[in-house]
Amino acid sequence: MAVVIIIFLTAYLLLEVWQLRWLISPRTKPNYPDTWPTASVLLAARNEESNILRCLEALSQVDYPHLEVIVGNDRSEDGTAEVVQSFQKTHPEFNLKLIEIEGLYPQTMAKAAVLAELAHHTEAAIFLITDADIAVPKTWAKELIAHYQNEKVGIVSGTTYIKGKGVWGNLQSIDWIYFMCLVESFHLAGVNTTAIGNNMSIRAKTYWETGGYENIPFSITEDYKIYQKATALGWEAVNVCNSEVLAIGNPIEGMSNLLHQRKRWLLGAKELPSNWWILFIIFAFYYPLSLVLFVMNPVVVSIILLLKFSLQLSYILISSKRLRIHLQKKAPYLFLYEIYLYTVTITTLVFFILPFKTEWKGRKY
Repeated sequence: MAVVIIIFLTAYLLLEVWQLRWLISPRTKPNYPDTWPTASVLLAARNEESNILRCLEALSQVDYPHLEVIVGNDRSEDGTAEVVQSFQKTHPEFNLKLIEIEGLYPQTMAKAAVLAELAHHTEAAIFLITDADIAVPKTWAKELIAHYQNEKVGIVSGTTYIKGKGVWGNLQSIDWIYFMCLVESFHLAGVNTTAIGNNMSIRAKTYWETGGYENIPFSITEDYKIYQKATALGWEAVNVCNSEVLAIGNPIEGMSNLLHQRKRWLLGAKELPSNWWILFIIFAFYYPLSLVLFVMNPVVVSIILLLKFSLQLSYILISSKRLRIHLQKKAPYLFLYEIYLYTVTITTLVFFILPFKTEWKGRKY
């Protein structure tokens, strides 16, 4: 039994080495075109009264010619619409539209339903998609859209960083650094990944070829569904991990909300190909199996833990440097992060198999 577990844990270490190899591989930065295509930001908003102002302020600073922003108010029960309307009045030069979502496509739900409606309100060549609790950088649109000079590219995703405070918030910050750049590493290795729903773009031609969200089977992870459909049609997808596309999000409050988020991701991942599920199994079961091995042979598992921590720390430090995120003040959390991973991963495994519906913006699915 111990030998089998050691082999499994060694596979995890080899996977970490493989990830690190692709992380340090060279990137080719796209040249900016002389003429930029038209672009619209599609922004789904439900009960975002406390977040959307920061989002709109960031979007108003984005350096892109003739950018329009279309907000879909998804029957919010707070003052979301009023905040948007106030911003329109105080920023008349900003091309901002507010659309009241009517539920025109009952065959889909949640964010996908909002995006389905918003797509019919623009004739732009590129759709940029983010969330109302996200603040994008000034360089965001140009850096994403520069990749569309390759006519085969249909989707381009950026990187999101959670800017948290305190123990809980800082641990989520480190978690997002690690996993966001992991997506790019898989992309560079030629492994199909996913789009990042709060930081992505899609060519309008690609979107309409998929039939749009109103013709795609509903999934709570709408970003993966559109990615899956587009790549199945032969379009290429690009994942970018650099400071020019680095958007800032807020940490999840409380363990319960975090578990619901992770359950949504896992439910949406059901349709991923088998190679991804092999990776999921290696990642997920490393933690409970290492605890079992610790009881059997604490010396061996201590060596494995040290190697794993060293590889993981290298990955996080290299990623943070690329993203220009300073981790000096977060140094203590780099050690606590291992405890965080054990706690969250094992708890997520248990929560996933329990018969609870997942929640999104106050709705259950």
